[in-house]
Amino acid sequence: MSDGLTRDEEILARLAERDLAAVERTHDKLMAAEDAAEIAELGRTYTRMARSLRQTLALKARLARELEASIKETV
Repeated sequence: MSDGLTRDEEILARLAERDLAAVERTHDKLMAAEDAAEIAELGRTYTRMARSLRQTLALKARLARELEASIKETV
């Protein structure tokens, strides 16, 4: 573990970074696309990837809140 993070926190942080990279790459392709079918497909892909990123960030925040609450309970 690094920086005092749990293994789950490390995994979620890495996953969030990778999700963000994928979302950004898909967005760049979407903005460069000119064909309507390609725009539609990339739009759906972007939406799904952005949702995955939001879910990862929400889970990361929930884990942090639960860890903080657990620490407060033991004090």
